[in-house]
Amino acid sequence: MVVIAINLNCRLSEIRYEMRMTQSDLSNITGIAISLISAYENNKRYPNTYTLWNLANALNCKVDDIYEVIE
Repeated sequence: MVVIAINLNCRLSEIRYEMRMTQSDLSNITGIAISLISAYENNKRYPNTYTLWNLANALNCKVDDIYEVIE
């Protein structure tokens, strides 16, 4: 088995800030707990595919915009 490590930078807080949205606002729109949003923004947890889609939809962006690969 080959394991590939990818470093990701979460841009969720930047995008949320650009949309003038608080974590509470995003939580109300998506139904995702504020504590989870905070954990995603601080790279302590990573959302599953559905959650990423939900966040991107609420922030009017693409899933690819939320995370960028760091080389």
